[in-house]
Amino acid sequence: MKRTRQDGFTLIEMMVALALLGMMMALVTGSYYASARAKRRIESRLDLVAMGRMALNTMIKEINGAYINETDPSSTPFQGEHEGSFESPQDSIHFTTTTFDPRPLGAGGNVADVSYWLEENAEIEDSFFLNRRADPFPDLDPKEGGITYDIAEQVRGLRIRYQDENGSWGSRWDSSPDGELPRLVEITILLRGKKGGTVQLRGVGAPMRWQPSEFAFK
Repeated sequence: MKRTRQDGFTLIEMMVALALLGMMMALVTGSYYASARAKRRIESRLDLVAMGRMALNTMIKEINGAYINETDPSSTPFQGEHEGSFESPQDSIHFTTTTFDPRPLGAGGNVADVSYWLEENAEIEDSFFLNRRADPFPDLDPKEGGITYDIAEQVRGLRIRYQDENGSWGSRWDSSPDGELPRLVEITILLRGKKGGTVQLRGVGAPMRWQPSEFAFK
């Protein structure tokens, strides 16, 4: 009697099919997670850059409104201090600005003492917070009073340079001796990128030349 072949798969064919299916699932899953990681890296970098640009724009806006009240000996001087190395600068700046936004503090006018400096982040190696101190009541001491909060994190360095009337650049400034403001102020924020890289943001501000007769509180 002739034996007919029954429809269906053998055990070996099923095992081969399952193995191929597993390989396909592994490839698809690996591709998905790789895409997800790449997306997270891009979003993280964009968030980091957006945060840094916001901080940089705030600093430039307030530097553009920097002034020295020559008629008031107790007014805040314009001071820029340099610390750290070229690769990891930790500069700071203190001045009075006329472009201050009082809304975050809930009080005050558009004139305020402001300071910017770096504070070490103990939780992340080679990382700092960029701090901003705002005091709506200017006084002689540019480092006292007001409210301090960080406006950027994962900062690797802050480099600030000052150009004088002759076009020469320096890493420090002090208006106390002669009451002079810098002609230009160049700010470079170094952000801690992925895999040890560095994201660099740079901008230039130009303090206004206020004359005593031109500036009045209204």
